[in-house]
Amino acid sequence: MESNEFFKEPRIKAYLAERSVKATFPNRDLVEYNANLWLRKIIEELDVELMSSPFKNKNILGHSMIDELGASIMINDNIGDVNRKNFTIAHEVGHHIMHRSTLKLGGLYDLEGDLDNDLNLRPLEAQANVYAASVLLPYDVLEAQIVTDYTIYDIRRSSGISVDAIRYRVIDFLYFYFHIDTASALLIIEEYKNCHSKSQVHNSTLRDLIYSSTPITKKFYTTSKSNDSIERINTLKTILKKHQIYDLLQDSEKKKAFWSTN
Repeated sequence: MESNEFFKEPRIKAYLAERSVKATFPNRDLVEYNANLWLRKIIEELDVELMSSPFKNKNILGHSMIDELGASIMINDNIGDVNRKNFTIAHEVGHHIMHRSTLKLGGLYDLEGDLDNDLNLRPLEAQANVYAASVLLPYDVLEAQIVTDYTIYDIRRSSGISVDAIRYRVIDFLYFYFHIDTASALLIIEEYKNCHSKSQVHNSTLRDLIYSSTPITKKFYTTSKSNDSIERINTLKTILKKHQIYDLLQDSEKKKAFWSTN
C-alpha cells in the first residue's frame, strides 16, 4: 500500500487515540499493548453508545450513525471471529472520529467486503480501515513485538486482530519507514508469515530490518542524501542482500529513488 495525503488523517487520529491509551497505563510494556482492552475508553470519550444485535443480513458487520438521540455503533452479534469483531469496532470508531458529517446523514453500514485490506474500497471505508489497523497495532508496538521475536500468530493473539490485518500493517510499516514498495514488502511479509518459531523470526528479513533501525526516527528516513543517511541506507541494502530480497526490490516497477545512493 502506498502512503499518501488521503491516509494522513486516519494515521494522525489513531496516533492521538493510541497516545491517550498509553498515557492511561504509562508503565505497561509495549510488547503487552492490547488496544482492545481500552477501545471502550476511546468510545466513552467520544460519548458513543456501543450496542450489538444479531443482524438478519450476516454480510453487514456494523453500523454507525448520529441522530437526535446521539451517536451510536451497532455491531453484528453474528460475527463469530473475535478478531474480526474487534477490527469492526475499531473501524466504526474511525467513522465517528473522521466522518461525523456523513453519519448525520443517515449513517454508514459496513459490509463484509468493506473491512478487507484493499485500497479499491470506497474512500471512507479505506480511511476507517487505516484508522482501525493503526490504533489496534501501532508501529512502535509492532516493532517491539517483532524485535522480541514474535511470530505473526503471536501478534494475532496479543493484539486481537487478524493475520490479514497484521499483514496490511506490516506492508504499510515497510513503506512508511523504509520506502519499500508493496511488491517488495509482500516478499518480506510472506517470509515472515512462514516463521513459526522465535528462532525463525530472529533470522528473518523483517526482524533484521527493524532491529537495524531501532529506535525509529523520522530523521532516519529523510530523502536527503547526507553521508549519515547514505550509510544507513547502505546498511539496509546489506540486510536485503543477505536475505536475497534486494535484487528483487531492484527489479520492482515501483522501486523508490530513495534507494539510489550511488
